[in-house]
Amino acid sequence: MVTARGFTWQAASWGTVLTCDAFEGVAACAFTTRTLDVRPHNATPSDTWTQLAHHMGVAADRCVRLRQVHGVGILQLDKGRPLPSEPMPADVSITNRSDIALVVQAADCVPIVLADRRGRAVAVVHAGWRGTVANAAGRAVERLRESFAVDPVDIVAAIGPSIGRCCYEIGIEVQRAFESQDFPSDVVRQWLARDERGRLTLDLWQANADQLTIAGLHARNVHVARLCTASHLELFPSYRAEGERAGRFVGCVRLSPGAAARPTD
Repeated sequence: MVTARGFTWQAASWGTVLTCDAFEGVAACAFTTRTLDVRPHNATPSDTWTQLAHHMGVAADRCVRLRQVHGVGILQLDKGRPLPSEPMPADVSITNRSDIALVVQAADCVPIVLADRRGRAVAVVHAGWRGTVANAAGRAVERLRESFAVDPVDIVAAIGPSIGRCCYEIGIEVQRAFESQDFPSDVVRQWLARDERGRLTLDLWQANADQLTIAGLHARNVHVARLCTASHLELFPSYRAEGERAGRFVGCVRLSPGAAARPTD
């Protein structure tokens, strides 16, 4: 099994999941693999989500998915309010509840999970290149601060498996989209580069990590799995490598009920 610094492989009822060590005692988090048969939209068997919910310690109807649209819409799930009856169009969800698990699906796009180490809230982010251009990760941090009084310095983040720069060739229109945004130009130049074959490539891992630190997180609290989905097809589906037949894996998080009692650095 491939290794990822700061992450651990754990057994689930259906196979293996990748967890981020820094979330221990704060939130349950997991990135699944091919061993959980997740498919886009309504093609997913219902028992798949039941298995995932059970692994996360919640009821089957409390595993909250999104209808991802490659944007920056945010679904906020407050205590005491009813849950949506079907996946809502959004690419970020946040909550201060510990009785639900938040889920995003990916097959090359970046799944990000966030948790406040003082136990106030958690979030998930789905960030493809469009979501990254729009600073989805930074917007999630901003909403956690505004809605739940979460200080960004108390947030721990896990950037899960996704396509790496090694396999992510892009066109000039993507480069121009990044350059048109209000990011420091010297930082953007680190995200975009020509490889040894002259291909224009994008580093989504670094881009999202930088956006999180720009939003106020300590760099030491941003953990990147650095596992390329297109390079590890034995573990993860990849839309770039497999096209329409690619399945999906998920990133999920649940706030631990006793997280607020955990001391912070």
